Amino acid sequence: MFSCFFKMKFKRFSEILLPNPFLILCLLYNPVFGSATRYQKNSSNVGDILLNIFGGPFAVVSSQDEASSACQEHSKLYLQALANMTPWAINMYDASTKIPSGLVTGNVQQLGNYDQCLRIEVQNGDVLAFRGQQCRATIHFEVTGEDSGNRTRTDTRRSLDMKDLFYAALEAAGVYDWKDTKSAPYVWAFCVPSSCSTTDVQRALQKSLSPLTVPGRVEAMVSVTSSDCHVADPTGTQLSAADLGILVLLAVVLVFLIASTSYDLIVSRKYAGKKSKGVAHSVLVSFSLTTNGRNLLSCSTSSDTMPSLNGLRFISIFWILLGHTYYMKSVSSNINNIVVKHFDQSLSMMLIMNGTLTTDTFFLLSGILLAYVFMRDRQKKQPFNLATFYIHRYLRLTPPYAFVIFFYATLLSRLGSGPLWDTWAGANRDYCVANWWTNLLYINNYINLDQMCLNQTWYLAVDMQLFWLSPLLLYPLARWPRFGKGLLAFVIFLSIIIPFAITFAERLTAVMLYNKDLLPVAAVYSFIYTKTYARAGPYLIGIALGYLLHVLRNKHISIPMVWVALGWLVSLCSCTAVVLSAAVFYDDNHKYNAFESSIYAGLHRSAWTLGVAWIAFACTKGYGGPVNAFLSWRLFVPLSRLTYSAYLCHYVVLLYNAGSIRAPGYLSEYTVVHEFAGNLMFTLVLAAVISLAFEVPFMNLDRIVIKRQPRDATPTAKGVSIVPAAGNAVQPSGFHSNTIHQDNREGAPSVYVISEKTSLPVVQLKSYENKAFDGGR
Repeated sequence: MFSCFFKMKFKRFSEILLPNPFLILCLLYNPVFGSATRYQKNSSNVGDILLNIFGGPFAVVSSQDEASSACQEHSKLYLQALANMTPWAINMYDASTKIPSGLVTGNVQQLGNYDQCLRIEVQNGDVLAFRGQQCRATIHFEVTGEDSGNRTRTDTRRSLDMKDLFYAALEAAGVYDWKDTKSAPYVWAFCVPSSCSTTDVQRALQKSLSPLTVPGRVEAMVSVTSSDCHVADPTGTQLSAADLGILVLLAVVLVFLIASTSYDLIVSRKYAGKKSKGVAHSVLVSFSLTTNGRNLLSCSTSSDTMPSLNGLRFISIFWILLGHTYYMKSVSSNINNIVVKHFDQSLSMMLIMNGTLTTDTFFLLSGILLAYVFMRDRQKKQPFNLATFYIHRYLRLTPPYAFVIFFYATLLSRLGSGPLWDTWAGANRDYCVANWWTNLLYINNYINLDQMCLNQTWYLAVDMQLFWLSPLLLYPLARWPRFGKGLLAFVIFLSIIIPFAITFAERLTAVMLYNKDLLPVAAVYSFIYTKTYARAGPYLIGIALGYLLHVLRNKHISIPMVWVALGWLVSLCSCTAVVLSAAVFYDDNHKYNAFESSIYAGLHRSAWTLGVAWIAFACTKGYGGPVNAFLSWRLFVPLSRLTYSAYLCHYVVLLYNAGSIRAPGYLSEYTVVHEFAGNLMFTLVLAAVISLAFEVPFMNLDRIVIKRQPRDATPTAKGVSIVPAAGNAVQPSGFHSNTIHQDNREGAPSVYVISEKTSLPVVQLKSYENKAFDGGR
């Protein structure tokens, strides 16, 4: 074949890149004509079998009635047309996967040329005979037997088989400790006539691979599902009733946004300098893009706030998105996926591999703010209505959440295409169609866990369930402090014992070891990671800290600098040790010990939470120094307002990226960070849209429907209530000219103080309180 290239004479380099008939013939001659003649040949040589199947044209041709007559007829037509160099047949062959480079380094997921295959149309006169159909076949090799698979160099008693090749490939990849019995899934894309069903393709490929099966040593298994095959649909898919429903909803919301914004602009011009009052006005401006957008982008806060929580919140969502980008990139198609196995060899990668700790930061914030606001209200003798307590939170969380669920179940799967589109977008659509109700009831962390709609929203379910149970602790703390503190300490102790006991009883790994065997990962996820009783510790520690901050409100506490330095040192060491110590359990040479794993499982989340709790406490009481200065950066103010919507929608960006790829990529730190930067930008844009259309307007309406103003608040000249705010070590009495706008969303949003001098309407100011993030890993 190489003699062909020596006969070609190119005057310019561009001629090599442009379609060249002679070059195409050289590329196709040997594999096409060689494979076409070998296709019927029964060879037992492993190399010949693999070359016949994966190097030459694949066609569903059988002497038995194993495939439909149309499929066999069109497959024979394809082979004849290819031998005659018919353009559509060349396209079909060219769109199919050939044996690529990098199989040893993890290039095992071949995507072919999806668009080239789907553009093929074969006419029979004036009638369309068939279209090109891309089918992705997943091939596993089940390895059996006790021997290592490798014969000795001088062993000639048997021929080399697929097991020998498999172990040789592992050795070439530097893998010497492979303990599984099933190979990685090899995914191959074939372009076949649309008249062939998935069963036709699977049976034909299984029959072709049958010579590779050696009883007692290796068995080839093929899987082709309906989601693996794609055919172009020029007419387009008809919209379902649910699709039309969400389009109508979007249209109605758009009308509300335009009408409310127009009204706001007109009233603002007509009554410039005057304050419009009344419930009707508040309702009419609740959807205003100008007012809500101005509040969203505002970086201003008063001095009597807890601004460090903004930084903690945004850094956490930043960390979550980076971790999820790493995950999606690692399970996607890459030419070097073998590097995933070596992620745990770098201590810095523990920030990603053990990044699930970010959810515990959010649990902590929710507990802090819920306890602080609850204690403040009880001190002011405000009546506690349990029904209002629950309804208010549900109405705050659910509108944007319900919209994203509805979007997943309808329009998401229509936004793109690709060989992996149904694997990602299609599967998530089906999960939401089947299980949306578990999300809206916030029980999706217990029911149909393996088919969860928006799989990241287990956090919302856990957080909501902890919120439901919180009065059992908060009310005793407010009514009988001594008993309440004892009860809280006991429950915190239980929150450590429960994951310890479950891990020990079920012999679970200490953490989810992502690049190891997936069954232990699934077990930890199911028994520990998503369960309320195993994740309550950080939330309870937050309640304890919120209670402490309430007791110390308006009080300047003097802590010796030695103790402050010790607090920061312990916090830093605790958080660093928790993150990096997971590397011990990733070490392949580390022998599993159930007691050791249980100790880590029971303590590591609480240890991390205590470290972050010190940061929150020190920054709030004036001992944060440069850390507080950074976490209180003004830019974090608007960014932190988007965290809830960003968490809800960030997987839309990730799923689109994963489902729409056309070719394998390259996995490295740079490529992941590069992709992450784009994911972050698009996520924040989508989050802003969702926040302005579904989150803030319904928060405004909720405040109008459910009055939450303190009954004993003192009216001012401007009609703004004055409520004692959180104490500040620097300005312990500066709260008397401000008001705290309370929001119990996400467990209890942070206590934010809005300056009385602001020109924004009170209803709109309340829309952007400092609140605990409603999402997690």
